[in-house]
Amino acid sequence: MPADTIRPLLAPGLMAVQTVGLIAFALWSGIDGGSARSWSFAATLIVLAACTAVLAFLLSQRRAAARTPTLLWNALLVPIGFSVGDGGAPWVGWLIIGLAAATFVATLLVPTEPAD
Repeated sequence: MPADTIRPLLAPGLMAVQTVGLIAFALWSGIDGGSARSWSFAATLIVLAACTAVLAFLLSQRRAAARTPTLLWNALLVPIGFSVGDGGAPWVGWLIIGLAAATFVATLLVPTEPAD
């Protein structure tokens, strides 16, 4: 595949990976905790997963309106990754930071269509 074909699909693909990760963590969190607090946290993660799924879809459609929220989301994931790493799961923290940085850079490379 030429780079012009792969580059626009990289950011939506990475956002889709984040969506799947949020859903998996939500299910694990809800089932593992079993309390109302665990399930409310899981519901929050599902809502965030829906938001990342919408951003992934809009990025795949090259919508300019999806770029800024995606960049902001991934910039905010960096301190979350550091917090998770300091909280006792360093490899998960570095995974979050790496995925956020890769998605941030990939989003900058997505060609966008102007808003109608």
